[in-house]
Amino acid sequence: MKMKTVSSLLAILLVAFSLQACSGGCLKTKEVKNLLNSKLSIGDTRERVEMALKVIDIQFTYDKFQNRYQATVRDERCGQFQAISVYLSFDESEKLSEIKVFESYTMP
Repeated sequence: MKMKTVSSLLAILLVAFSLQACSGGCLKTKEVKNLLNSKLSIGDTRERVEMALKVIDIQFTYDKFQNRYQATVRDERCGQFQAISVYLSFDESEKLSEIKVFESYTMP
């Protein structure tokens, strides 16, 4: 086989294995968003949100400067650098104003 063909085949295999690893049952952004939306609603009080966070199996921290709870959810099945970021923001009246869930890439 020519070296160029071997290199092309190796590249295709690497991409295929990467896609398979990430589709192999790893946690999806949509799943986290659905979990949060099943427990929380925009307009919920801070107390209600804190009670719901005790039930949800995600470790949140509170950022007093941004007035939000935040979390980084990792699933090693998706790769060591892929994560899901979550922000639960409050307005001036201490009501939940935004639930933001998105895919991010971070250092472990």
